Amino acid sequence: MSVVPGFNDDVFVSYAHLNDVPFGRGNEGWVTEFVQTLVYELKARNRNFSIWFDPKLRTGEDFDDAIAKAISGSALFLGVLSPAYDDSSYCKKEVAEFRALRHPAFGMKVGTLSRMQAILFEKLPKDRWPPELRSTSPYHFCSETVPRFFKPAVPDENNPYIRGIWSICDSIWDTLGEMLRQKNQGTAVEQPYGIAESQAAAKPVVYLADVADDLFYKLENLRTALEQTREFQVEKLSAAGGRLEPYAVSVHLFGLLPGRPAPGDDLPLPRLQLESTLAASPARRPVVWLARDLRPEEAETKPYQEFLKSLLNHNQIELLRTTVEDLKEEIPARMRTRASQIMKMVRRRKGDSIVHIWHQMSPETPLDRLRERLKKDNCGISVFKYSSFEKEKLQSKLAFCDGLVLPYAAETKSWAEDIITETFQLRRREDRPIAFAAVELPPRGDVEFNFEHPKVVPIHATANGDFDGMDKFLERLEDGDV
Repeated sequence: MSVVPGFNDDVFVSYAHLNDVPFGRGNEGWVTEFVQTLVYELKARNRNFSIWFDPKLRTGEDFDDAIAKAISGSALFLGVLSPAYDDSSYCKKEVAEFRALRHPAFGMKVGTLSRMQAILFEKLPKDRWPPELRSTSPYHFCSETVPRFFKPAVPDENNPYIRGIWSICDSIWDTLGEMLRQKNQGTAVEQPYGIAESQAAAKPVVYLADVADDLFYKLENLRTALEQTREFQVEKLSAAGGRLEPYAVSVHLFGLLPGRPAPGDDLPLPRLQLESTLAASPARRPVVWLARDLRPEEAETKPYQEFLKSLLNHNQIELLRTTVEDLKEEIPARMRTRASQIMKMVRRRKGDSIVHIWHQMSPETPLDRLRERLKKDNCGISVFKYSSFEKEKLQSKLAFCDGLVLPYAAETKSWAEDIITETFQLRRREDRPIAFAAVELPPRGDVEFNFEHPKVVPIHATANGDFDGMDKFLERLEDGDV
């Protein structure tokens, strides 16, 4: 039973297994005790309340089909955020699964309330939360002085743990209540979606948004290429933007011109379509393309310049700064239904990774710390001075490496950007390398590396020998997928 008809459970709890290790024999783990308390409080409000929480199914490395079904059958998602959660690709798959397989009657938000909620188990910077949870306001079960709060032996309404339980109970209850209200009004479908139903749905759709005149021919070129794949439908995004089907994605191209105003609106139509689509909480984040050499400050108007700058750090979109040729390949890759998304291959281990370092350093001394850091994470390393090898031989080595690292200094930054671009052209239809890293060596410059793509991780080497961003690169290698 569940409070909201049509779902198997009201809440799916997503957490890192390391956060539920008991402190002593016979003790409950922190997450287990938290869930038990949560269930007790919510069942007191409605005896039909049901929560999905089963540690036995979360001890393997594969993304279990039972987990996927539990996610698809849950009304709400509750993430227990912590450094261990951030390190877990398994937890991130749970977040992505809930977002991708949403209920046909409910988006990610119900009115002003989010179906994706969270608590903070241990201190974790917001930029390390899953993007889908950054818009939430989780209760902190920790403080600057206390690593985490524990359940008190004696009930105390002033205890921060008890206040946290009541806070999350109220949030869950308010959201379920709004969903129930919509069900009772007859505006929501009274059956849950299923894995098989979602994957057997109608042909996926790519919606192409309007563009300004300077990108018209690029858009038509893209449309023709996508239609030739015959893998999905290609449609024009409506002028109003708005809600899309769960297995649809919208694609938005922006250049230096803002485009014509939308009918009855002051905003340019391309911008209005993107903002309307985001407001509808799409199952898949919109794909936004900017040319890699586009400089926002050169755009036609000041408001449009600010809009382009806002896209560079927007966590609700997938920003691609590539060529149009790369875009033609990236969109089909995102649209193909991956059976492995649910029954995922066994996770790679960092120790399996083979990393190539291409450089133009002379002498190679600045690379010593980089080598040591990669060795520390059990990577196999090959180092090549780019100018010392025949270009064709060096490029053929791409098929045998998992990660490509390009260290650069101020004088070789343009070279590194060109090599990344060239490498993407070469590997467009290949599986290797899995991930790329652009490593800026000290001193740090004022201009960021000019190539943005989910597979490319910018890393900054610090004067004290650290490498900011290296963990993200290693995570890409471990996951084997972006």
